[in-house]
Amino acid sequence: MCLLLVTTQLAAQKQKFDMVSFSAPKGWKMETTKENVVFYINDVKKKTWGLIKVVKSNPSEGDIDEDFLSAWTFLSATPFKIIESPVTTEIMEGGGWKMKTGTGKFRFKNADAFTSVTTMTGFGVAISIQFNSNTEQYVPVITDFIQSVEVDEVKTIVADNINPPIKTDDTPAQSSGFAYFITNFDDGWTSTVKEDWVEVLKGNIRVYIHYPNKEADAYQSVLKNSDLKAWDVLVAPHYSNLRNFEWKSIQSWQSISFMEGDLTEINTGKNVHVVLFKMHYSNGNGRYLEFVTNTKAEYEQAFGPYLSQTYGWEKLSDMQWRNKFAVSANDLIGKWGAGNYASLTYYYVNTGGEAGTTTTSTTNEYTFLTSSTYQSEHNGASGVVGNIKFNTQTYKGNFTVNSWDITMTNRFQGKPEKFSCQFEAVKGGRILVLTDRPGTVFSLAKVK
Repeated sequence: MCLLLVTTQLAAQKQKFDMVSFSAPKGWKMETTKENVVFYINDVKKKTWGLIKVVKSNPSEGDIDEDFLSAWTFLSATPFKIIESPVTTEIMEGGGWKMKTGTGKFRFKNADAFTSVTTMTGFGVAISIQFNSNTEQYVPVITDFIQSVEVDEVKTIVADNINPPIKTDDTPAQSSGFAYFITNFDDGWTSTVKEDWVEVLKGNIRVYIHYPNKEADAYQSVLKNSDLKAWDVLVAPHYSNLRNFEWKSIQSWQSISFMEGDLTEINTGKNVHVVLFKMHYSNGNGRYLEFVTNTKAEYEQAFGPYLSQTYGWEKLSDMQWRNKFAVSANDLIGKWGAGNYASLTYYYVNTGGEAGTTTTSTTNEYTFLTSSTYQSEHNGASGVVGNIKFNTQTYKGNFTVNSWDITMTNRFQGKPEKFSCQFEAVKGGRILVLTDRPGTVFSLAKVK
């Protein structure tokens, strides 16, 4: 459905991210991750720059003011250290949605800059778009961008209907120690944890979400070499009689791996069509997906024909996110942790000499002591090398789990905090994925 908060539409071809379609600003570069899409421009001669960020939708608190404040705090106030309250617009309404925009000033590289956040709330979700710049000349661009926005009709497609464990002879969960190993999605797909992959089924179509594999995922500078290696490791051992094989991958900043052929299944003797696909996300979390159908025509009817560009692959790439399983309180008992590190070295333009290095690192550990109590520790270090600042935050309290959500008491300023939660299956275990309200994702591995 079209967002009725605006009255004009641009003629440019729409692009899509998550549940939002929009007209990309002409001449701006684009970068996409799982969590957001960013458009940016940097005019070195005029010393002007601008950035537009569309953030992945997240569950709404049911109030536009709360949704906006959460987005403003996460996107602008915290990273830019803005203390003053934003200058906000009146709330606009239409088509079941409410929209609110706030603007504030900050300093960037010893110069004045400003930021604005527009939040749209409706149908149980919140969508936010951020605009940052050091000049008002790009304001018409963000105005046109907002006016071009269309939002999909909201449907419940997440996995709400979860089967309890069914103990059969071939059930991989018999020795897994986890409560849930099957997810029934509302659109008819069913995911099941297997030893080397997650099997996703709908009718005659099978999709295998392969777990990370050191041999298949090993980096090679030539995409074709790594793709053929992945085919040999992940696909070839399970089939014979390869026919009509084609390698049609696209090497780019976010490459597309695509190979297909007709084969005979070794275990059944059945002739099938197989596509091996991978979206090489810039953050490195892409997975090889193996699509198995009776014929090539059946594959194309379900997922569309091959595309010769790096965009428009959502029907295939979105299957990766069906590696998703519910969480029970007993599943959590133990310590789960993750860490991140990044550094940036600056150089003088005139001399080429090093001007210093900044670094940042974080660690997050969640220890679930029982099926109802927890403690967590969050450590951070950032700054210029030689003058690093450290901080630590510890929380303790109770928690409750409801399959896809976990609520922890006694968080920041003593208030409770709600996370979306799910398990991602990996070989021999699970990754615990927690997402807080602003959209920060914590992918935590079992430490002990």
